[in-house]
Amino acid sequence: MNSTSLSRSLRTHPLWDFALALYATDDIEPCCLTLQDAAGADVCELLWLCWLDRHGATVTDDVDAILETVRQWQTDMTRPLRYRRRTLKAAVPSSPSLDSLRQALKHAERLAEQEALSRLQTLAENGCGIRPLHHRDLPLSARLQCLLPNVESPLSEPFMNALTTLAAASTALTLPPSRASLS
Repeated sequence: MNSTSLSRSLRTHPLWDFALALYATDDIEPCCLTLQDAAGADVCELLWLCWLDRHGATVTDDVDAILETVRQWQTDMTRPLRYRRRTLKAAVPSSPSLDSLRQALKHAERLAEQEALSRLQTLAENGCGIRPLHHRDLPLSARLQCLLPNVESPLSEPFMNALTTLAAASTALTLPPSRASLS
């Protein structure tokens, strides 16, 4: 696939739609939360790599530098919202009136994640930090492992199982219809 057809394919199969469909798949939410909370992974980056894989692409070796602005967004916006939402979750049983605030923070967190995914899609559409997938590339689960900042090899069984489950679900996922076919 050349860069023009890859870019067109990425635009017509938005990352947000793919991420929602994959995250809704059985067992994916707990896998992603394990990787996020215990391994320090950015779930948006994991879903992005799965999406790229489905389009026959993967990240380049210099992806860390390219992802700096997206990672700063996650640090400044998404993570503080998540922290506040989770803090309120523990307080809601004793103070039910806080639930509407927690729900508002949950909505804001989701919007922040949607923005992060939009930024990741834009990078990919512009060919930044991605390249075509080659037959000699590592399997998706191993490439996903490279996005775990707080984990050393060999991986513990829970992390390996989470990565394997995520990769398998991504590969098996029926892609939503392209935006072009809905027009």
